[in-house]
Amino acid sequence: MRARFTLAGVAALAALAVGCGGGGGGGSSPAAVSPATTAPSSTGQMQLYLVPASTSTGSPVVIPTGALGGTTQSVSFDALGQAQGVLVVEAGFTGTFTESVNGTTCNSGVTVTPTSASGKNNAVFVITAAAAGICSVTITDGTNVGSVLVDITTTTGSISSTKRN
Repeated sequence: MRARFTLAGVAALAALAVGCGGGGGGGSSPAAVSPATTAPSSTGQMQLYLVPASTSTGSPVVIPTGALGGTTQSVSFDALGQAQGVLVVEAGFTGTFTESVNGTTCNSGVTVTPTSASGKNNAVFVITAAAAGICSVTITDGTNVGSVLVDITTTTGSISSTKRN
């Protein structure tokens, strides 16, 4: 009797293992799944590259070589007047890139030229150290935003030992 229950149990397990793959109902094939389509974007993701402020001929650099891009970059200056170029690239973009300087300790610490650039998918903004401080230069296309953290530490000056009251 036990053998009969054991054999029935084994048969039931085999039927479950081989049997139904789920679903049920209907004898027609499932409809083919079409790939999801999205409208092509007219602009890509904004990328920032650190580049020289200008080439030896004085024209801005427009193609990065070996630089890593990203939406956030960092620049350190150790003397006033130093400059760093930031190349902004966005595939398919033909609008206007604009910059703004932010930071409570910036104190007009940097100048950025130009303040905007239009009509191309790339632009070079030149950041120049003007005073010690920490600034953030934000570059936007109206939708995407890139940031450059600027740290300006001057290494010149004098230390006075005169006590002030």
